[in-house]
Amino acid sequence: PRAEDGKFAAREEQSSEEQAEEASSETPEVPVTPETWGYAADGQRYDVGTVLDGVLSISADQVPHIQQLLSEGRHHQGNWQRERQESQRQVEAARAEVTAAEATRQSLMDEFERVANLGEDELADYMAGLRSKWPQIKSAAEAKGADSRNSAVIAENEQYKREKQERELEPQVLNSLETEMVKIRESDQRLQVLTQQDMQLVFGRLSGNVRGLMVTDQSLPWQGEGTPWLDIPQVTREMEYVASLRGRQTKQESTTEAAKKSNAAELTETKAPPAVKATTTATSASSPAKRFKPSKGATAETVTEEMDDFFDAMEV
Repeated sequence: PRAEDGKFAAREEQSSEEQAEEASSETPEVPVTPETWGYAADGQRYDVGTVLDGVLSISADQVPHIQQLLSEGRHHQGNWQRERQESQRQVEAARAEVTAAEATRQSLMDEFERVANLGEDELADYMAGLRSKWPQIKSAAEAKGADSRNSAVIAENEQYKREKQERELEPQVLNSLETEMVKIRESDQRLQVLTQQDMQLVFGRLSGNVRGLMVTDQSLPWQGEGTPWLDIPQVTREMEYVASLRGRQTKQESTTEAAKKSNAAELTETKAPPAVKATTTATSASSPAKRFKPSKGATAETVTEEMDDFFDAMEV
């Protein structure tokens, strides 16, 4: 608020009751804890990110894992669709055979009922006509049965040819897989951390389902028609996933090794002893030998006393 002179007026002092009421009206901000997001598979729980305010956050080291899951899911979905289409085709063929057999049965029952109600003269004419037409009727029935058998045989032959073609293509696919893996690793610096053991692991995982590696030139699941192509994106995703595992393992090993060295340094560290200055005593080799020299004018008695004093001093 402003005073009459236009300047801001000082805020009126609040009583303790007003301050308490104002403090109680303020809503404190409660920190929101992100919710862990993951999935369950094979009886285990895998956490790959967190959810906060409806936003899913995934750490960078989990991205290859998610990509691998999506790749395998798409791969299995393609296989499932192929198997489903094959099963559906077989079911439809069986349903058509059952429908045709039911129609034939009903037609025969109607014909037998009509013949059973014929009179003697009509029955004689019917039998005469049947006798004359029997070769054609028999031939048509045999042809129809042959067609049904041929349809089943054709379907089996198609499946056999497709499986045979896959077996023949398998060595070429595996050879191409090994070659392309080396090229992919050399062209991507992130994948150069892969060891030979890692490459063998990737090759083993991918070679377990050769059919899933074959796609058309439109990157669609190969159905046995045309020339198949190697699914390079799937190979790359598999290598990226294993490379991420190798990177995490290397980082963990480096941390562990650094901790071991630090602990070893602390255990082997010893304090240096205090410096001690060495003192030396002059030896007879470094100091000239003292000689007794009597004082001038000394008598024999005085000389004897001086000699005793001289030798006493040398002993000290």
